[in-house]
Amino acid sequence: MMGFNRRFDPNFAALEAALDAGEVGQGELLSVTSFDPAPPPASYIGVSGGLFRDMAIHDFDMCAFLFGMPATVMAHGACLVDPEIGAAGDVDTARPLDFFLKRYIRAYGIEWSAFVDACVDGAPVPADIRDGINALALAEAATLSLRRGRPVEVTPELTGV
Repeated sequence: MMGFNRRFDPNFAALEAALDAGEVGQGELLSVTSFDPAPPPASYIGVSGGLFRDMAIHDFDMCAFLFGMPATVMAHGACLVDPEIGAAGDVDTARPLDFFLKRYIRAYGIEWSAFVDACVDGAPVPADIRDGINALALAEAATLSLRRGRPVEVTPELTGV
């Protein structure tokens, strides 16, 4: 089971159900804003995979979860907070409540219950390997877009399909 906690957030779950039921019309735009209270230590940057693979992967999962896989991705970013992060080759700003643990505390509890249900009762997992691959493909596309300075098509090579 993928640890995509935002799928378990009651607000996102209600939005996904309303979209599936046609209650809110066709989704056209998703804007997700995420913040951490402080940047990670520069020593973490080398092993994190970068902002898009480490932090924004949850935003990419929300995109795929709510609307399906996009055809292209365009990313912008800069190092505005900690120059050491830029020196390590990453960005710290691409960046509701100021900390994801505070924002998603209920979602974590619901996620753990779903995981236990899957392990104990054999319930289906709500976020599987395909969901992980899709979010990682979007993170890869965003990383390429940032480096190239232009939109990047989400291709089978990025999704592993």
